[in-house]
Amino acid sequence: MKKILIFFGTLLVAFFLVQLQKRNLVPKKSISTPDGRKDTQKGKAGETSHSRLKILSRPSKANVFINGVKKGQTPFLLKSFLVGANLIRIEKKGYVAETRKVDLWGGGYSLLNVKLGWKAGTIRPIKGLPGAKVVYIRRGSFLMGSKWGLPNEKPVRKVSVRQDFWMMQTEITQGQFKLLAGFNPSENKSCGGNCPVEKVTWYEAAAFANRLSREEGIPQCFYCGKGSGVIHCSAISASTYVKCKGWRL
Repeated sequence: MKKILIFFGTLLVAFFLVQLQKRNLVPKKSISTPDGRKDTQKGKAGETSHSRLKILSRPSKANVFINGVKKGQTPFLLKSFLVGANLIRIEKKGYVAETRKVDLWGGGYSLLNVKLGWKAGTIRPIKGLPGAKVVYIRRGSFLMGSKWGLPNEKPVRKVSVRQDFWMMQTEITQGQFKLLAGFNPSENKSCGGNCPVEKVTWYEAAAFANRLSREEGIPQCFYCGKGSGVIHCSAISASTYVKCKGWRL
């Protein structure tokens, strides 16, 4: 008799769970959302879900396209979407667009966080040096040297740059150098403040780069000091110099 009661009790519980699952009161399947958290999978591919997806980007105010349709700008909260695979594209002027294929399901909250990289050739002003602009250079390889030039220009060889960097769009002018360094070493001062600065020593150029880094609030890449009225500089350790985020020569 006891075994019979246990058997019917088990059937009753199983029936009760089946009814709850039909009413969506019991989770059907656990899946990973884009941010690695668990979500509850409900609905069939192609159906509309009213769950939420938050899309963030660095930098913010990037355009959000979902399946080819512009929806808004980051930070963006998507309150309804098609269940299943969705193509999400993040775009911002001056940055390389990012496209992600994201499997979205109902029953939860998801987060997509995208970091955009600068686009090659992007030009921006430098806040620490009025009138100056920099251009973004992507890593890659190029041929350097000459077949017919001076002996120290030969031979033509392939050079590889292993990291992206910003480079001044034009030469530093006499006026810009004097603004930060406090003096103008140029011989041809009569040319005016918009002419390129000249007669600059390596130490003076390194000290200028440090000053520009300080103005922008980024790390300095040289150790500089003044002895007997003369500036002396040296690069920080060789292992960290190429990774220094400040201005370099």
